[in-house]
Amino acid sequence: MYSITIEPTYEFELYGIVSSAKEHILAWNIEQKLDILFHQKKEFSIEFEKGKEKGFIIFSRYSYQEEYGNLRIIKNKTWENQNNPPYLLPEMKNFDYLLLLEGQIKDFSTEDIIQILNSISKILLIQKIEIQKL
Repeated sequence: MYSITIEPTYEFELYGIVSSAKEHILAWNIEQKLDILFHQKKEFSIEFEKGKEKGFIIFSRYSYQEEYGNLRIIKNKTWENQNNPPYLLPEMKNFDYLLLLEGQIKDFSTEDIIQILNSISKILLIQKIEIQKL
């Protein structure tokens, strides 16, 4: 018997951000450094069930799109239940935000963007997330 193993491919890079800044403040700081303008997208919700507890977790996001690239900030923790926040990526509880980078933004390389974001005082840490390990 033969078997085929298919490795998924991802057309984006994912970064985790640690920041105590509110989402709109973080987005504004990134806008200033990269000279871009984010658009706040409609929040999305995910239904969850934990034991007998059922509910929804709500996440908001900011997005910037160009012809050949896209940059998104997605809050990893819901703002619905701050006492015991569910996470979009429970494996990455230490990150407050996720930064999804597809293609190229302006004339910046991915390394340039990360270096620029590291210079923002509101960002305590930015780290690449290995998607295959999730």
